[in-house]
Amino acid sequence: MKEYLIPGEHNNYKPHIFDGISTIVLAALIGGLLVSSSLAPLILNRSGLLATIYPSALVDLTNEARVNEALSPLSVSNKLTLAAQLKANDMASDGYFSHISPEGVTPWYWIGLVDYKFIYAGENLAIDFSYSDDVNDAWLASTAHRNNILSPNFTEIGIAIADGEYEGRDTTYVVQIFGTPAPITPTPVVEEKKEPPKVEVKEEVVLGDEEKYIEFQNIETEIEDIADLDEDASGVVEQAQAPGYDKYTTWYEWVVLNPKMAVEYALYAAASIIALLLILMIFINIKIQHPRSLSYGFFILAIILISIYLQKTGIATEFVNQFLY
Repeated sequence: MKEYLIPGEHNNYKPHIFDGISTIVLAALIGGLLVSSSLAPLILNRSGLLATIYPSALVDLTNEARVNEALSPLSVSNKLTLAAQLKANDMASDGYFSHISPEGVTPWYWIGLVDYKFIYAGENLAIDFSYSDDVNDAWLASTAHRNNILSPNFTEIGIAIADGEYEGRDTTYVVQIFGTPAPITPTPVVEEKKEPPKVEVKEEVVLGDEEKYIEFQNIETEIEDIADLDEDASGVVEQAQAPGYDKYTTWYEWVVLNPKMAVEYALYAAASIIALLLILMIFINIKIQHPRSLSYGFFILAIILISIYLQKTGIATEFVNQFLY
């Protein structure tokens, strides 16, 4: 490794990484990374792996956005997750993409179906995306969706996906539901005073009238927000109505679910290493320079920077998709 990376007397101040063969190998590896990150969604969708852990990645991305704004992270609610799954399944089954179904079923129907009593609730939808980070970026780029993700009123979240067809093409529906559960008000139970034997009294929990009224007011407010939806957009999201947090995905799940971002980070790391090696090669012994090796080094650095641009703009993915289809 010393011969290969560190310039010095042992290699005449010419690291072997900056020779012709190494340049070709590195260029091939970079090209392979771009192609593999573009093919990953197709492979994951066909294997079924994406559908298993994709929602957990979106939860982490949502919490990351909230923590960056000094907001408390959201905890996953099993009830909201079930409500999101029911809504996603309904859209996939009937082939529609809207907060309100063709039969007039609102988002609050699915929340009520799982018996989730709430003070605040909201819904984000997405369709025609392949990467979890792309979905999250699109939501954050939309004012209404961003307001949901960064709302201080929400404390819980549930996310689900369903595969189906929309306007004659295969796609994946994404449903993100936010909520804040209504406080549970216990009803005092008076224990009847009797002599032994003693009777065990079970506490009955009910929802007070005040909370019911708040829930109703919130539903009316959210439905007014839904009136301005752009429901025909595809490939974009619809308008929707503190430091430290637990990750819902492991590091290897994150890499699998976010190949585009993982490759981007790898390219940034490679660019940093190559730049550092070039600086060492130039300044460790400035009297001894190897123009050909330097040109190879700058060529590799240029390839990496171009690859980062192609990755961030999605040009590499579009090229691979056009080649395949």
